[in-house]
Amino acid sequence: EFPGGILQKINVKTRWFVLFYAFGALSLQTDWDNALFAAVPQPKTLNFYTIMKNIPVLLAEKLLNISAIKLQPEIPFVWASGWNSPIYTDNRKTLSYPDVRSFIKLELARTIAENFPEVDAIAGVATGAIAQGALVADLLVKPYVYVRSSPKDHGLENLIEGNLKAGQKVVVVE
Repeated sequence: EFPGGILQKINVKTRWFVLFYAFGALSLQTDWDNALFAAVPQPKTLNFYTIMKNIPVLLAEKLLNISAIKLQPEIPFVWASGWNSPIYTDNRKTLSYPDVRSFIKLELARTIAENFPEVDAIAGVATGAIAQGALVADLLVKPYVYVRSSPKDHGLENLIEGNLKAGQKVVVVE
């Protein structure tokens, strides 16, 4: 039993997130309202605000630990947008680390669920966000498509790969 009925005070969509970050273990069914939690140690205290406030710090630590963040103030990186930046984050590298990959997947899914509850589908932008978008769509049990930077010059010549219907609300992961 959790102290003070903490799980009853937090909405169901957030419960899995709190448990994952507070205790590091969970098993989740696809139906939010029937979430199944397993292997969760008994907490002494749970400060939800502290956990939420520290998520950017946790992510930064994880990215630094896997050397995904590169700094070059003297010779800036040129981003795809053409901007010069002294910092580069290699998001593809996160896919090689299951704990970092899961952290990012859960955070993206939580953010989408909280801010876009009426979303119909998830899209990933080629090539860097195809994997993360698919992981998030899977967790949220939503259809998934990916968007190319330009249509293929062969085959079906698609710009969007997957099935979208007119009027669907889509969150794009980039």
